Amino acid sequence: MDLTSIAQIVSGIATLVVALVLLIQIRQQHKDAEIQIAIMSETMNEKIYNFGNYDQSFIDVMMKAISTSFDDLHENEQFIFRQWHSVAHRRIIQDWRLGRANRDPLAYKIAYKQLFRFKSSLELWSIRDQDLLKNIEKNSKTNFKTGLLKIANEAYLEIQEPIQ
Repeated sequence: MDLTSIAQIVSGIATLVVALVLLIQIRQQHKDAEIQIAIMSETMNEKIYNFGNYDQSFIDVMMKAISTSFDDLHENEQFIFRQWHSVAHRRIIQDWRLGRANRDPLAYKIAYKQLFRFKSSLELWSIRDQDLLKNIEKNSKTNFKTGLLKIANEAYLEIQEPIQ
């Protein structure tokens, strides 16, 4: 074996070592990014559901929405509640799309039950959001995994039982 062959072998081994190191670094960066996304998600959840982050007029709307029909809210209250509800629902959908909590049905049922504890949310689900989620599951071009609609409907029915 001449010096050129040995140099090529050493060069090849060095290239493989560098590739392995880069692969390990990329995997670590991916894990770090996942952790950061999870923390950001929980921070967002805290901002959405911790009403200490809002002023008293917002809290008053939310308290009213717990036991009041959406149609019985005043126009400005409907606007405020609809905006909050849309953000909270969009977050559930995004978490599902991204595969958070391994798409555990129980985790998503709990999330929907938390959303549906508001009587106004129950109504928004039946008049708007259910069809929205049907369309997302049916027409998504981003490989949206189906199943969230079924979980949401189960949560909706479980919440409805005590009301009726």
